[in-house]
Amino acid sequence: MNRIILSLGLISLSFFSNAQAPNFEDLKILYADAKYEKLVKTAENYANKPELAEDADPYLYMSMGLYRISFTSIAEENPSFADARSAAFDALGSAMDIDKKGNDLDKHAAYIDEVQTYLVEAITNEIESASYTKAANYIKAYGKASKNAKVGAKLYEGCMKYLKTPDDESSAVTIWEKAQKMLTKDSLNDVSNWTKNDLIISKVGLIETLKYLYALENTEMADFFWNYFEVVYGKDEEFMAEYEKAIK
Repeated sequence: MNRIILSLGLISLSFFSNAQAPNFEDLKILYADAKYEKLVKTAENYANKPELAEDADPYLYMSMGLYRISFTSIAEENPSFADARSAAFDALGSAMDIDKKGNDLDKHAAYIDEVQTYLVEAITNEIESASYTKAANYIKAYGKASKNAKVGAKLYEGCMKYLKTPDDESSAVTIWEKAQKMLTKDSLNDVSNWTKNDLIISKVGLIETLKYLYALENTEMADFFWNYFEVVYGKDEEFMAEYEKAIK
């Protein structure tokens, strides 16, 4: 009888051991070895497993692999990776949506900062070239690549629409209305976990939106956004100087 109990115990132990979530050591190694194509395929296989549906790691590694591929000749030579950079942003967005507490994201903070910095620079370059549609696409990508600046990115997106079609203000207002709906009922009190790029995107998106809304005499919507973000930028001298110009 003791042998039977022992055997059952071993079976039980083996079952629970097999049921444990993987540590994705293979993905870490593939990334370290720069085997990005295999990394993307392996990460995708993990992401498609129902039991790992709540794990952000496969999407993070998929994003990292695709992003690296997008800067190589592979993206040009292999049609499967023609849109690798855009797919990398989408995969990172999926990871952001899955990892509510940010535990998996924290492990890859350097990569997220790299992507966000790239996007901020791309947005700036496109705006300087008056390429507002391209800038809007990068801004949308930033919204995927951030947990904290989704509203700021949506505001910024509305600004691009306004700049592209200033005679059609309703299109921009429609986007800003979507930003309103994204805001939680709770006031914004803590931005300690925001990245420097989150703060930049939100700051520029907000002040430009306020400028346009006050120019359109849509003070109700402008005040709505300002009341939400005041705790963040109310003591920012640079921001307040621009804000004072906007409300005059």
